[in-house]
Amino acid sequence: MVVQFSQTIIVKLALKGWNTDAKSANFYLEIKCDQNCDPNAIDYTSNIVSITIKSPAPTISTVTPSSIHIGDQVEITGTKFGDIPTLNAGVRMGGCASYPAKIVSWSDTKIVAQTNQDPNIVLGATNICIYNISHYSGNWNSNLFPIQLLAPVCTADTWSCGDWNTCSSYGSQTRSCTKTFSCPSAQTTAPATSQSCTPPPPPCSADVWSCGDWSTCSVFGNQTRFCAKTFSCPTAGTPTPMMSQSCTPPQIYQQPPAQPSYTPPSYQPPQPSYTPPPYQPPQPSCSADTWSCDAWGSCSPDGIQSRSCRRIFKCPGVETAAPVTSQFCQAPNRSSISQPPQAVPEDTQNQTHQDQIIKATVKLICSIDSRRANAGTGTIIDSSGIILTNRHVVDGTRGCHVGFITTVEDEPSYTHVADIARVSGDREDIALLKIRKKDGTVFPSIDISKGNVSSQNFGARLMIYGYPGIGGSKLNFSDGAFSGFGSSRDGLGDYLKTNAFIEQGNSGGGAYLNKDGSFIGIPSAGIRGELASIGYILSINKIKQWLSSSGLAYTGSFTTTPTLYTRASATLESVDVGTLQSLDVSQAKVSIYADSLKTTLLANNPGTIQISNRPTFTIQTSDQKKIAGYYFYFGQNIKADPQTKGRFMRAPLYVPQKIRLPGTYYFIFRAKDKSGNVSSSVITEYRFKK
Repeated sequence: MVVQFSQTIIVKLALKGWNTDAKSANFYLEIKCDQNCDPNAIDYTSNIVSITIKSPAPTISTVTPSSIHIGDQVEITGTKFGDIPTLNAGVRMGGCASYPAKIVSWSDTKIVAQTNQDPNIVLGATNICIYNISHYSGNWNSNLFPIQLLAPVCTADTWSCGDWNTCSSYGSQTRSCTKTFSCPSAQTTAPATSQSCTPPPPPCSADVWSCGDWSTCSVFGNQTRFCAKTFSCPTAGTPTPMMSQSCTPPQIYQQPPAQPSYTPPSYQPPQPSYTPPPYQPPQPSCSADTWSCDAWGSCSPDGIQSRSCRRIFKCPGVETAAPVTSQFCQAPNRSSISQPPQAVPEDTQNQTHQDQIIKATVKLICSIDSRRANAGTGTIIDSSGIILTNRHVVDGTRGCHVGFITTVEDEPSYTHVADIARVSGDREDIALLKIRKKDGTVFPSIDISKGNVSSQNFGARLMIYGYPGIGGSKLNFSDGAFSGFGSSRDGLGDYLKTNAFIEQGNSGGGAYLNKDGSFIGIPSAGIRGELASIGYILSINKIKQWLSSSGLAYTGSFTTTPTLYTRASATLESVDVGTLQSLDVSQAKVSIYADSLKTTLLANNPGTIQISNRPTFTIQTSDQKKIAGYYFYFGQNIKADPQTKGRFMRAPLYVPQKIRLPGTYYFIFRAKDKSGNVSSSVITEYRFKK
């Protein structure tokens, strides 16, 4: 085309079959000068013309489904999507400026995308669009298509937990857990971040062996004995003790040499043949062990004196009872010493109190499963049927059968079932039960709101009512003195001390002042010795403080019924109480020896000072064949549960680690029988002084 100089021309381009992947292109216009123009007058820089090719904007026709859950896939159909998405193209939920979705597949007419689980995404009515952000071809967006964005379909939260930490010396371990996904429609319980575990063994330097006595020396000049390892120290290589040795054999009868027969000169009578006597085994030259005992110690204020005894000779094949190491004596400033009298209040007012106490004191059989149960005592403190007892009586149970009596001669009649309404923490050891009422029953009750304990009650006489696990099933009464307050250092600052006998089943019962019959606490634990005992009573002051802090207003009755902590099984009422089993070893004899050789027998009484830093404890029960093993604990925590804080051993013998510091220690054990029943704890006090 020929144009005149300074003439303006317009060039139009029609693009056909253009590759849409191209974002830009250059077009060249060739300008030539004929013989009449000046070449220097031409602006050759305009020869190159740059153009930009814009892709056509897509159009969304349908979205399936129109209601989309977070995390679900959605299908988008329409036109001009392009065959391949660019790095800057995609699908957004919530408008073209919202959150990008994950692309599953892409074609020119259909896109499959998946919504992301973005924590900031807004649910509800919104739009979906296809977008493109390009430096070359410019930005473009499709039309907005309305959708409904819904919460993800889920049934539970998702948690991520780390590994458990190393088990601590207290028998516990922890871990950390983080919630990685919160399901709006579910209330998922957080995973456990702490649990019980078997603590690592304490540091040690040697294995511990327990050996029996040497057998009688054989005719071959040797004797044997049996040794069992009672504690294995992982870091020690202690040699096995000798289990055979040489000895002097017994003298065996030897037949005397034959004597020459005498032949008379003439007549020779028949000579009888000689028959030696039958062999008799060597008989022991002893009939009993030999013990050496120290002099009796001074008489304690409780009227008891003790001594230590040592076995200096063991008679083979003979079992000799150890000598007595404790006895009653004339206490200082007392005219006589005797067992605590089993007296009953005589005045009319106290007799009235006692009648009400007898009716309001109930026996509790708390079912663990269809075969096993815990036994204890409770006191009804509200006529609607609220029972006060110890937490350890109901721990691990489904609820309790409640036994009532009218007089002390009655056997408990189990006419009601009680649900567990409220329990305290480990420190208070308190529980409340709620009896399932029948026909609006009004129960006999005790008003504990006016009870109070102070130093002014020191030395006062106490009455204790409860159902021991031994001696039948009838209600028992015992009395003693208020001996003082427990030590806060031992975790017993909320407890009262008494010399009254507290048996296993007394737990959860009632303790009352003899002078006016006022309720002063719950008998909770007892430390038994050969002669004396120490009982611990949870103070009424602590009980009322716990009731108040729990939001339970009590003034002789509750203004509001305590909410249920757990409910007894619906089948509990059909359980035959007579078939439930419990294991009682409260009368087991605990013997203490000065060392693992068991040569020196120590006194077993609360308060006795001992100097052995490696005592050995042995247990004798009435029916040892039924026992499968024992949980043992030795330490300074009187509230420790041997089942969780101690060690399980099959032999009725325990040798703790060497004691390094003076103080009061507690040997606590629970027995387990072959049916799986586990007894309550039996506590022995050991006071060590270098």
